[in-house]
Amino acid sequence: MMSVVADKTGYPTEMLELSMDMEADLGIDSIKRVEILGTVQDELPGLPELNPEDLAECRTLGEIVSYMNSKLSTSAAAGAATLGSTIAAATDAVKSVADSIASNVQLPPHSEVALKKLNAADILNDCFAADATLVITDDGHNAGVLAEKLTKQGLKVAVVRLPKGAAQSPLSSDVASFQAKSLDESGINGVIAQIEQQLGQISGFIHLQPEANTSNVSDAVNLNSESFTHVSQAFLWAKLLQPKLTVSTDKRQCFITVSRIDGGFGYLDTKQLQDAELNQAALAGLTKTLSHEWPTVFCRALDIATSLDATNLADAITAELFDSKAQLPEVGISLDAKGNVSRTTLIAGDASSKHAASSLTSADKILVTGGAKGVTFECALALATRAKSHFILAGRSELLAIPTWAENKQVSELKPAAIAHILSTGNKPTPKQVESLVWTVKSSIEINTALKAFAQVGASAEYVSMDVTDTAAITAALKGRSNEITGLIHGAGVLADKHIQDKTVEELGRVYGTKVNGLKALLAALDSSKVKLLAMFSSAAGFYGNTGQSDYAMSNDILNKTALQFTARNPQAKVMSFNWGPWDGGMVTDALKKMFTDRGVYVIPLKAGAELFATQLLSTTGVQLLIGTSMQGGGDEQDSNNAEGSTVKKLNAGEVLTASRPLAPVSLTRALNPNVMVFIQDHRISGNPVLPTVCAIQWMREAASEMLGTQVKVLDYKLLKGIIFDSCDVQEMTLELKPSGNDQMNALISSQGRPQYKATLASAKGDVDAASKSFTELGDAVTTAAELYSNGTLFHGPRLQGIQQVFKFDDAGLLASCQLPQVSDSDCGQFVATQHIGGSQPFAEDLLLQAMLVWARLKYGAASLPSTIGEFISNKPLAFGDKAVLELEVVKTSARSLEANVALYHENGELSAMMKGAKVTISKNLNSAFLNESAKGEQA
Repeated sequence: MMSVVADKTGYPTEMLELSMDMEADLGIDSIKRVEILGTVQDELPGLPELNPEDLAECRTLGEIVSYMNSKLSTSAAAGAATLGSTIAAATDAVKSVADSIASNVQLPPHSEVALKKLNAADILNDCFAADATLVITDDGHNAGVLAEKLTKQGLKVAVVRLPKGAAQSPLSSDVASFQAKSLDESGINGVIAQIEQQLGQISGFIHLQPEANTSNVSDAVNLNSESFTHVSQAFLWAKLLQPKLTVSTDKRQCFITVSRIDGGFGYLDTKQLQDAELNQAALAGLTKTLSHEWPTVFCRALDIATSLDATNLADAITAELFDSKAQLPEVGISLDAKGNVSRTTLIAGDASSKHAASSLTSADKILVTGGAKGVTFECALALATRAKSHFILAGRSELLAIPTWAENKQVSELKPAAIAHILSTGNKPTPKQVESLVWTVKSSIEINTALKAFAQVGASAEYVSMDVTDTAAITAALKGRSNEITGLIHGAGVLADKHIQDKTVEELGRVYGTKVNGLKALLAALDSSKVKLLAMFSSAAGFYGNTGQSDYAMSNDILNKTALQFTARNPQAKVMSFNWGPWDGGMVTDALKKMFTDRGVYVIPLKAGAELFATQLLSTTGVQLLIGTSMQGGGDEQDSNNAEGSTVKKLNAGEVLTASRPLAPVSLTRALNPNVMVFIQDHRISGNPVLPTVCAIQWMREAASEMLGTQVKVLDYKLLKGIIFDSCDVQEMTLELKPSGNDQMNALISSQGRPQYKATLASAKGDVDAASKSFTELGDAVTTAAELYSNGTLFHGPRLQGIQQVFKFDDAGLLASCQLPQVSDSDCGQFVATQHIGGSQPFAEDLLLQAMLVWARLKYGAASLPSTIGEFISNKPLAFGDKAVLELEVVKTSARSLEANVALYHENGELSAMMKGAKVTISKNLNSAFLNESAKGEQA
């Protein structure tokens, strides 16, 4: 053990003692522990797998040795840990210098951020325990209405008041209220004790973020310190409720945060975003991290538009609390143009709003925080290679002259030289003494190396020492040049990785201070109207959340929203927030890299990441860029083009499914509003809108897929009675899902107590025969869309008219060409299409049934309606506007019924979806019901 520590830290074994504190005496952080552990395990093959997280509890070398000895005797299992190694970072910073840019480098996988429309939440009935108590923190306006709403749902509610003197929500007398004596851990613990003594065990928490005052609106970005205090309260509540919310139970426990940015986390309404307070964006970073640390807890960050009043807000939060989909970490809630509640979430995709490339020249001055070392240096150098601007590298370290004992030494030679120097003075070296000497010299060597690198690529550079969190210090350090700065690259940041229950609010302040207060101070020192470029180093932890990094995720999600607001306020600037995953080098040692790649986390190559940084800033892009993968990695989808060979989860809206709860009977409720489901006006029979049967199938499939944790197929589907909208009233449907063994679930949809649709849902993994087909010669058209959709063959209106021409009709079947109409998601109500493998596209799936209606009409001159489907499988859904081919094969038929197999293929022959053993009932009595009003008039 001592020899490995000596090798990995550079300290001679004779300097090491088992009593030394690893952090205080030796500077060994958790990443270095992972490296040391990996080396020890390699050298001791008989040592069982060890848990690096357990090592976090070991303070001294002796405790680590004792821990390893205990594992040798008990053969316990292992886990993982993360943090930073500053010495490795310093070594890597001087590796590449001017050769860091290579035009043929393969860029890392990357994606922008976009809004995705969500269906209305399906209500999971009875998901909370009968005696569940929920805590609501008061926002000064809405807590009372929400408390009453939840009380009516059978929940016990405790409202925690804001400090005295602040606005308080009106409360009814039967709602219990509490107030902390202080805003620290002691005060919150006291309130928790009072609540549990009066109401019982706490099962959930809802943080309502109070509105911020408007004093900061005129700043470069709106970051209000009082708002951060409220965010810190949510952080402390999470820390202190962790043991209570993570207890084992089959009932729902929840942690909900509510921000009020624009109803779309900054991506929905630019006007609201411009004045929004941005510290509240941290709530999403906190909640997304808790969703990883607390996998059994229902964690959701909500961003609710300020246009929702207290009643609508209470209704929306309640719907989210009872949502059947547990694997959805953040949801935006707003009102659409018609006044209906709209739900969205953020996904990795293609940004809807693009911004022009930065136009930097040699006259521009770019301030770079943390720019003399590591990753930020490499990225700034890549940009300098192209822009040839003047770069001002800023950091806390002083640039000092190199002492005699360190002259002409490489960084790797500094420790032995420092030890020799101390010995030459007659003193015995200690780790602290050595580290103090080495750090100062090493920093100066790195700075000098960085400055030379900029000169080698044809750009000028200087180094300035400053405290980036202090506007006055920044202004003084720039010596009157603040107004000359036209670009800012903010790369500074610190880590303090721990699980939420082990964190302190002081650690949150340190991480936040460098990332967020640093940015705020920098922008306050500059003239925003002259800024042409603003690039921020955020993290994948901000977008996805990450175990152990709640404070880091909080701070980085604030940076993401700050980038959006600065863009909205300063259209002249090219602004980007880079959500980096882990980098290869610096903090990521070989041992840590192996840990990342083993679980499917992409590790960003240094040169490739720097190249991506420069090329994106000099291209037309969205504001927020995701690089690599989520920090959790894994998933079924892989990127075979990854040059590093690691398993990479594609950035594709998180469509990989995981089972959200043990299989048990569930009851879901969905309210169907015909005014929101505009498309059903194009699905009328006898003049009344009727819910397409494929919509019922979609709901069954998506709910069962959530329960089973996999894509599903439909077996033995029966349409028992269709849902008819003969008025504008909302109709409520209930879906009962019951496990039936062998990863199957029986589904029944009922309305007003009457069964409407039923089926069995089963795992479809590996069941899809997706062999492509070729349809090169379709022959002459038998009939066309103009005839089919007007003569009573098909009753469907424009949004459902996808069949274009029918070919090769005979007793055995038919072929038809199709093109899916363009339909707005806002017209789809709760039945929005999904594009992932095995997803749902009801507007295309309806064409399978339309093909059967066409065949029956051509064969018997009679209309028909679906009754049963033996099996339905979705492979690759069509997108709106896609062309396709339908193939129908008759199984058996009579004048009263048709049974057929129908498949829908993409234009290239790839299978989209198929139905086997589908049946329709044929009757000439339906002919008049299929005619639209104008056709009926012509017949009369």
